[in-house]
Amino acid sequence: MGDNGHIHQLEVINGPVKMLRCAECGTPFAEVQHGALVIRAKHHGAVHVNVIALSELALLMAPPPLSPPSRENAAIDSGA
Repeated sequence: MGDNGHIHQLEVINGPVKMLRCAECGTPFAEVQHGALVIRAKHHGAVHVNVIALSELALLMAPPPLSPPSRENAAIDSGA
């Protein structure tokens, strides 16, 4: 959230590389290029670069698959 409780929109700059900018101050913090999310973060006195494929990110965000009902639950559901 931003000043006074307002939610700021994330700015995405289009082009060959899509730059993601901070909703508060506009500073670039990540980019999307070649099907990957590239995050640059400064900590421990150095800039660290982390990359994750968008397809991998989608798998991480997907809900877990439903498991088939167990035999015990199926018997209860059928009234047996």
